[in-house]
Amino acid sequence: MLVKDKIYEGFILKDISEIKEIEATLYYFSHMKTKADLVFLSNEDDNKVFSIAFKTPVYDNTGVAHIIEHSVLNGSKKYPLKEPFVELLKGSLKTFLNAMTYPDKTIYPVASMNDKDFLNLIDVYLDGVLNPRIYDSEYVYMQEGWHYHLENEADDLKYNGVVYNEMKGAYSNPDEIMIDTIFETLYSDTTYKYSSGGKPEEIPTLTYKGFINFHKKYYHPSNSIIYLYGKMDIEKHLAYLNNEYLRKFEYSQKIDNIPVQKDISAHTDIVKYYPITQQEGDKEKEIYAIAYNIGCAGDPLLRMSFEILEKLLVNYPSSPLKIAFNDAKIGKEIEGHYETDLYYYTLMFIGRDMKDGSDNKFFAMLDNTLASLVKNGIEAELIDASINMYEFSIKDVDNSTIPKGLNYNLEILDSMLYGSQPQAVLAYKQNLDTIKASAHNGYFENLIKQYILENNHKTSVILKPKKGISEDREESIIKQLKDKKESLSAEEIKQIYDETNKLIEIQNEPDTKENLKKIPVLPVSDITNPQKKTLEKHDNVFVYNDTTQDIVYVSAYYDISELDISKYHYANLLSSCLTEMATKNYSFDKLDNAIRINTGGIDFEAIVNKDLRTNDARPQINLNIRFFYEKKEKAMELLNEIIKNSLFDDKKRLYEVVAKEVMQEKNKIIYSARTVLANRLNSYLNTAAALGEYMHGLEYYDFISDLYQNFEGSFEKAVSEMTQIYNQIFNDANVEILLALDNKHNDTIIPFVKKYFKSCDNNDPKVKLSYEYENKNEGLIMSTDVAYDGRAYDFNKAGYEYSGVMQVVKTMMQTDYLWNNVRVKGG
Repeated sequence: MLVKDKIYEGFILKDISEIKEIEATLYYFSHMKTKADLVFLSNEDDNKVFSIAFKTPVYDNTGVAHIIEHSVLNGSKKYPLKEPFVELLKGSLKTFLNAMTYPDKTIYPVASMNDKDFLNLIDVYLDGVLNPRIYDSEYVYMQEGWHYHLENEADDLKYNGVVYNEMKGAYSNPDEIMIDTIFETLYSDTTYKYSSGGKPEEIPTLTYKGFINFHKKYYHPSNSIIYLYGKMDIEKHLAYLNNEYLRKFEYSQKIDNIPVQKDISAHTDIVKYYPITQQEGDKEKEIYAIAYNIGCAGDPLLRMSFEILEKLLVNYPSSPLKIAFNDAKIGKEIEGHYETDLYYYTLMFIGRDMKDGSDNKFFAMLDNTLASLVKNGIEAELIDASINMYEFSIKDVDNSTIPKGLNYNLEILDSMLYGSQPQAVLAYKQNLDTIKASAHNGYFENLIKQYILENNHKTSVILKPKKGISEDREESIIKQLKDKKESLSAEEIKQIYDETNKLIEIQNEPDTKENLKKIPVLPVSDITNPQKKTLEKHDNVFVYNDTTQDIVYVSAYYDISELDISKYHYANLLSSCLTEMATKNYSFDKLDNAIRINTGGIDFEAIVNKDLRTNDARPQINLNIRFFYEKKEKAMELLNEIIKNSLFDDKKRLYEVVAKEVMQEKNKIIYSARTVLANRLNSYLNTAAALGEYMHGLEYYDFISDLYQNFEGSFEKAVSEMTQIYNQIFNDANVEILLALDNKHNDTIIPFVKKYFKSCDNNDPKVKLSYEYENKNEGLIMSTDVAYDGRAYDFNKAGYEYSGVMQVVKTMMQTDYLWNNVRVKGG
């Protein structure tokens, strides 16, 4: 048992905290020599997590922190390969492997369930961040950051570099422009006024010397926080960290906290422009945002309160700002965002696809609605629903896309980096109880008054679309580089030519076998057979048992193969309308509150799966509901109400849902272009992918946009089509059910859930579908300064059957040929 104030392997144990909320014990260590902080979160989780984080505030827009993050994983003293990170991608059993640059910190996390693999990952990462080969030559900096590119002396001069090209793509995104503008004005006295990722026009002002000096200043153990999580021998890890790395460093002065921002005495309005293509219309595409400073780190009660309040105000169909926005008919969508990753907490309200010149109406709508809530009070059911959803989300951490240990890591950093105790956010029960006790006594209304309505530390941004921005920017770069080359002497041009070709030579040169052997590789003997998790079948119900903190997860898959394919767009729209519209016994807002009070959410989605046994398409509507065991009766009653009694004839509400759908589909194209590309490519190759693309790909965007533009003439048909599909599907026995729950609840939950679904023995699709698709080449035009290219192949048609070998081929292509030729050489 570890004892407070005792020294372990060069670390003194400063504090021990039991965090019952997450069933873990937190041990807070300090390294005796370097004063490096170390937090160990101990529990029985085999998915172990390590990270090292550094304070990395920036004071310009050169992207130096971002470029350093890329560069330190490109070889080190112990691992002198070109890219140890990629070698790890090829052979590790990692469950997470990445790095993240924030405006004031940089984090290097890894995770693995294999003990030896976990140690290997830690060693490669630590040697990379503390002993990188960036000091040995400029070529890593040139590749990852930027360089003048000239393969032939007669060629036009170009910029190239991984981060440079990445940020060109980022600044094609209006959200990047909006967030940058907000932080430039709201926190103009701090590091947050700068872009840590780097602005493309300023990245080329970074020098190699500035790059090296940044690493020397910030990448030191004294400026770090080390994190370990999971089931492990902590003394063994402490000994390793001390002996292999930390004891080799002297103490260095810790980096100061973020400078204090002076209060802004007057509301600031900023107008900016974002690029659209020449082919796009520019009407009703304005974006408005208003942002408020809501205090700073070190106040976990305030943080939690606004995490609840932001969603209460704007994120749900029953949210007051959502309803007021829809009633105002000035735009397609309103959303909220509450930023808690930095020293200053920031609340934002954003209106998208706004009618031209409606900014004053938008901001007035916000103020008037919030003032009305302060005067008249917030509906009690909405408060209860919002608190329940928050509590559900913090307990449902296993449902995250990243290891839960990493989630805890990020929350600990949100406290420690700004001078608070590491457990401040994780130990949430007392603060949640405080909120619950005060919630119906004007608590949230007072927060609205103090931190929003009476808050002058705010700024608003008006983003307008403009054609030609991308073209003008590219022409400016071309002219700048042309002028630069004309100003160079013949010797200087030759130097750039020599450096470019030396970089290409280095990139083409393979790592030596000797260096490759230095990367740790797991022998098969160190790979333990994982515990097999099996599904048990109870009639038409598949059951998966695990520890779920008394949460029950229910999924049901309704076959829609009998639907005519021409109806698939309406089936997709139907899945979006369920839970968003009224039923026979609930108005849409009352239904929304009831769902959030009694469940962790109910979701419907139209999908097309591929049967891996036959390659047949399986079009389905999938529903998911999650709830605490003690709320099972009310949760399933609500689900039954939705699948039996939903109504679609509320014209005003359906218009609002369609507008939201248009916005979401548009955002998919803008912000997830690679996914759109992949889905489009796959649609050329098989029936399932072709049907999936038709159901919710670009054709669906055209469909929903047309429905929105011609809603008056299309309303009745939309209602008729959806009602017909709804009655056909949810009165059908052709459904598969999957439960995930703690096995102690099996005897109660399995029969309880089964009674809500018609039983069937055969869940195969009723109709075997065929769909005409063609193998073709096409291009799509969108507003971005970078292009996305793809190619797809059907190995079945080439005469191959799927096997694990395909995964090996994929890894080889991804981490070798494509990585080197597209990312490394192409930037």
